[in-house]
Amino acid sequence: MNFQREHLLSILVLLIFCKMPAQDSLLTVTAKNGDGIFSVLRNQGIDIVKYYAKFIELNEEKIKNGSHLIIGKEYLIPNAPDSFKNMGLSIQLPGGKETPIFNDNLASLKRKDSTLQNAVYYLITDKSNGSEVDSAKLKDEIAQRIAKKLLEHGARVYVLDNSLNDSLNLMDFASLVNKRFLRHNGAYQRVLVIKADDDLTKFKTEVTV
Repeated sequence: MNFQREHLLSILVLLIFCKMPAQDSLLTVTAKNGDGIFSVLRNQGIDIVKYYAKFIELNEEKIKNGSHLIIGKEYLIPNAPDSFKNMGLSIQLPGGKETPIFNDNLASLKRKDSTLQNAVYYLITDKSNGSEVDSAKLKDEIAQRIAKKLLEHGARVYVLDNSLNDSLNLMDFASLVNKRFLRHNGAYQRVLVIKADDDLTKFKTEVTV
């Protein structure tokens, strides 16, 4: 009987341990002059209101007077699946490697509302026509502009980047989209193709949700 009780207790301890977040896997940032909790979270694209308390919980031993950070100290960043960094991803073709669409300028993104919180968009820039470097670059900028607007309204966005191989056609994107379509089964999902044969500098882009 004692063996069964100890065996059950060991299983429970193991389950609890497995569910605990590993702090070693969390992102860290080093506080600089002028940094505070608000600016650090904003620079990581994280909802300040939602994760403020978690940040303090993770770093309470290195926070002065309840909210002040110490210059030069490393601080753990809460795991935030809904951060702009995680919600907006660029998929590199071929291969399917995922990287954040926005990394260095996350603070410029502002959550406006949750109108599109159950929506997933796949943005494809068709570079098969007009292979000039300036044209391709402008299409990428338009994709980023659209992605920014969608993210600010709560959508998840994937930008499919074929800059390493401009001979890919739409069928080459299908398997990557289909895999993620299954991952987000139940969400409102749409593919947007950015295609233009003329001089894009003549046009303005507006996104209405």
